[in-house]
Amino acid sequence: MNDSNQDNLSKLSDQQKDAGGTESSDQPQIDENQTEQNLPEQNNKQDMQQSENLPKEDVEQEDEIAALLKRFGSSASKEEKTDNSEKVENPDVAQEGKVYNADSDENPEIGIGRKKEQFILNLENDKDYQKIRSYHKVEHKKQHRFLRFLLHLLIALCIMAAAGGLGYVVLEGITDILGIHQKDHEIIVEVPKGASLNDISQLLEEKGVILSSDLFKAFDKYADLTGEYQFGTFVLNTNMSYEQIMMELKQYNIAKEIVRVTFPEGSSLLDMAKLLEEKGVCEEDAFLDAINNTNFKYSFINKISDDEMKYFKMEGYAFPDTYDFYQDDNPVSVAQKLLYNLEKKFDADMYTRLDELGISFEDFMTLASIVQAESKTEEQMKNIASVYWNRLNNSAEYPKLQADPTRVYGREIKSDMQIINKELIAAYDTYESEGLPPGPICSPGLQAIMATLYPAETDYYYFCSNLKTGECFYASNLKDHNKNLRACGLL
Repeated sequence: MNDSNQDNLSKLSDQQKDAGGTESSDQPQIDENQTEQNLPEQNNKQDMQQSENLPKEDVEQEDEIAALLKRFGSSASKEEKTDNSEKVENPDVAQEGKVYNADSDENPEIGIGRKKEQFILNLENDKDYQKIRSYHKVEHKKQHRFLRFLLHLLIALCIMAAAGGLGYVVLEGITDILGIHQKDHEIIVEVPKGASLNDISQLLEEKGVILSSDLFKAFDKYADLTGEYQFGTFVLNTNMSYEQIMMELKQYNIAKEIVRVTFPEGSSLLDMAKLLEEKGVCEEDAFLDAINNTNFKYSFINKISDDEMKYFKMEGYAFPDTYDFYQDDNPVSVAQKLLYNLEKKFDADMYTRLDELGISFEDFMTLASIVQAESKTEEQMKNIASVYWNRLNNSAEYPKLQADPTRVYGREIKSDMQIINKELIAAYDTYESEGLPPGPICSPGLQAIMATLYPAETDYYYFCSNLKTGECFYASNLKDHNKNLRACGLL
């Protein structure tokens, strides 16, 4: 290092001492015995002296800020920060591994004894804030009210249990309210328009969704959930709590667009599924899956077999009619409406008639579906029904029904198969298989059902129809039948 550099370093060292070094006589000295409480006072005095030297514009700006702070908040007394304060590392002492609290008295970056003052926002006059406070107060009141209800209910049930030994009943009531230890079973509930709370609670009890309508009404009173009960179709579950059920029933389903769909008599499930998708009600595959795989609780369901040779288990039981659905509706709800309609239509007198005829419900619906597919008028239905009844009752001479629509249905399901099952297709073809097919081939309407229940009394074993005029011709023997075929241009 040369002499000129040494002189420069010497001058720089002297300047540093004069500016802030410990050797400067102009810098105030800190007494080692001075207490920590006196340090902030000195710093405040220094700040005041500095503020007096500020330009006028800066002082006015500080006054304006102070006025704003006074309006919206107040300064709290100085207090120590909690342990959750943000930690920052001091780069000057990082080598020593020491971490400083950002607001501590020891942090060199803010000076010894400097502490942040806490700012408290005053929102007592803010209207929006007061609305929020009021809302939370109401919600807390509702929660406390609901908890009191549960407590009072528990006490009442315990007293009843102690008095009459009804411990099981008490436990059953509590588990029903909370929806615990209940079976996982979906139930479709149709709430009519204008239904009251009493109507809805009775409906839920009748459907088996809840155990007690009275308990449900009491829960509704004390739970005080917002919203009104809506009408429409709802998919509920026996494992839902009362609160979940109420929230589901209060969904605003009215806003959905209603779609009216008419299923012609003789429609197959594939026909119905395609129409539902075209109308925007639900997807074709979703409907087919819902109607065939959902465990619906209707009286006729347990009368339907699980024959492996059936293509669709529920083919023939979705009653053809006009329905109102929601756009993007629940496919289970859609299927439920169709099946429920058959449940209502097929009454006790009809089941009595089945016993008189000596036929099962499933075989009867299969026969009625063939009558539906073959006929155009009520008169034709009764005569055609008599033909098939006569063949079934004389199966030794006429083992095969030879119904054209069964062969057509075989072609329909074949086109839907991903893997062709020739055996299943043949089982539906009554020209190849004896007796009735494994199940219905379409959904019969009420006229076809009644015609099959009460067919005309004839000795017919054959029939054919003129394709141009739709007129039917009947015969009791093959010779006369061939004559009719030639007359219709079919032979």
